[in-house]
Amino acid sequence: MIRILAAALGMCLLLLLGCHSTPLKAPARANPEVEALWLMEYQTARLFAATDAVKACAGFTTLGADAKFPAHDIARLRAIEICPGETMPALERTQWPPYLQDLATDIYLKLAGERQDKTAELELAVEKSKQKLPQSEKIKWMNLALLRADELGLAERKTELRQRLYAIAPRLEPEPAEKDYLKLANDLRLARQFAKAREYYEKVIKSGTFDTDSKTAALKGLRLGYKNARQNETHIKSAQRLIDFLKTQLKASPRSRSLMAAEYDAEVYLARALWTLGRTGDAEKIFVRLEKSKKGKVSLAELYWLRGRLSEDKKDLAGVSHFMESALKERLTDGDLRDKILWYTAWNERRRGNLGRAVEVLQDLDDKTQTDFTRARALYWLGRTQFDNGAVDSSKATFERLIELDPLGYYGLLAHKQLGVSIKLATLPPETAPATPAPLPMDTAVADWLGQLAEKDALTALLDQSSQAYKKAEGQTDEGWVRIFQYYARGGLYMKLYESLGTLPPDRRKNIFERHPDLLFPQPWNEDALKAGAQFGVEPELIYAIIRQESAFDPHARSLADAFGVMQLLPEVAAQMATKYGIPYSTMEDLYDPKTNIYLGAAHLKELFSRHKGQFILAVASYNASEEVIRGWMKERFRGDAQEFIEDIPYEETRSYVRLVMRNLIFYSLLKSKSAAIEFPAWVLKLEG
Repeated sequence: MIRILAAALGMCLLLLLGCHSTPLKAPARANPEVEALWLMEYQTARLFAATDAVKACAGFTTLGADAKFPAHDIARLRAIEICPGETMPALERTQWPPYLQDLATDIYLKLAGERQDKTAELELAVEKSKQKLPQSEKIKWMNLALLRADELGLAERKTELRQRLYAIAPRLEPEPAEKDYLKLANDLRLARQFAKAREYYEKVIKSGTFDTDSKTAALKGLRLGYKNARQNETHIKSAQRLIDFLKTQLKASPRSRSLMAAEYDAEVYLARALWTLGRTGDAEKIFVRLEKSKKGKVSLAELYWLRGRLSEDKKDLAGVSHFMESALKERLTDGDLRDKILWYTAWNERRRGNLGRAVEVLQDLDDKTQTDFTRARALYWLGRTQFDNGAVDSSKATFERLIELDPLGYYGLLAHKQLGVSIKLATLPPETAPATPAPLPMDTAVADWLGQLAEKDALTALLDQSSQAYKKAEGQTDEGWVRIFQYYARGGLYMKLYESLGTLPPDRRKNIFERHPDLLFPQPWNEDALKAGAQFGVEPELIYAIIRQESAFDPHARSLADAFGVMQLLPEVAAQMATKYGIPYSTMEDLYDPKTNIYLGAAHLKELFSRHKGQFILAVASYNASEEVIRGWMKERFRGDAQEFIEDIPYEETRSYVRLVMRNLIFYSLLKSKSAAIEFPAWVLKLEG
């Protein structure tokens, strides 16, 4: 009966993994019957781990001793973890493959505590503190190490451990040296011990031993502390205090360019802080004064850009043009700032009807930007503006170029609509492999088995280490990367996949994206998405579009705002949907179950689309932002063009969210299409005031 249960569990696991996966090039296989026995044995051992350690131990030990079993190392490690009375070997990280070393530390640390081996626990706690952990976790493990060192009477070791603890968290040093006051104050601020942080910032500021740069850093830390504590008026006063200090230093060193730039930056910071508080008049006075006093001494590009944005708030479009044009005449060394100035210049000229000037600036932005997204946006609105200005042939050429550069990005998809052409997956020639392609820096059989065994931590470590190594290899290929990404996908590690993909050069990302779209747009929990979509009248493609953007398919995702699961639902929203539609739901932990989350999320989408009369832009925006602010945006910013409205959404997060969910929806619709080609879904741009 147990073997039958274990076999069923193994089959369920394979089915679960299969729903996440893109087919892999299989590594060399053992006898299928032997592999089935390995899988059953491992899953049986996992099943018994909580109830019968002796039986679990037997299974892990057998597999750990079988060198032909590709995952024998982790089986051996699990045997050490589970076997009753097993003598724990000394921690030698090098005895384990690199991908298992952190897991080995965790297991040994647990066992050392259970067996009251204080010497081992001390050293293991130190090793644990070296892992990538939040500071609070590092402190916890170092405190454990100190406690064990004290119990063992290791005075010299305690001194060494304290120094490591204080390096991790300077605020814990009971008698800090004066030279460490700034570091200590910053640590206190990050720990939100604002009063204590201020005490040490003041010591730095008032001390005669710290130089100007250190005192400037202390004043900035003081300023940031008040901001983080939401003490608005004191924040403003601290910003002015920094300015006063820098002005005093400038009197002593009037030719110091660094001091002049620092004082200018501090003034701009104060103006922006006042603006945020609604004191636009005070902010504008600072801008006017700075323009008079700093003209020709520092670049005023940021100041003019800010004044242009301030004019935009006042709906003074002529003022926007004046200040943006002034910004363009300044020295521009910051590429991001230059792109923002060019974009707002072009956008404002388009709004004013100065289409020729808008075309000129958008062409300049296309030529100068180093950012793929900025170029795509510039090209799309260049094409639109050329068309509106009567240059139909130029507009067509611009849209065609955009489709070539960004065929399945948000703006590339809009370009398909403008040209009236179908959206389709690119047909690319086979990749030309280098003469000596780099081998994958991992044992693919091990990766395959870690995925099958649901050993996610070990699989993540193996793939992360392999990705980092492959980036440095000569002779990389797209297909080599695809194989690594397929293992990420098979383990359901999509966020890790996207992060790793994002580090690759743009051309390689584009090729992989176009050759393997299903890898980047997976469809797990397909049956639940189909049934929930049918029940609530929501396209499954929209459900997937939301999931991809909200959680990257991580069932255990939890946001800082306490949204849970694959569709990132707030518990109160989930409770409302559960009550209204009779969906089983008890506690917020239920939201970690994808099936529950998808049904509740689909119900929530039904409500939003009903509330917004089926308008995609507003319904999706309200999934990310509040209904109140969206009503305000429609009242103040909608001028009859849905695409322009999206560009004018003032929250960058919501603006990006609407674009990306729309892109995701269209892409999932394309994958669903049996003809591998679709027309742009015009309904997503339906928007009425």
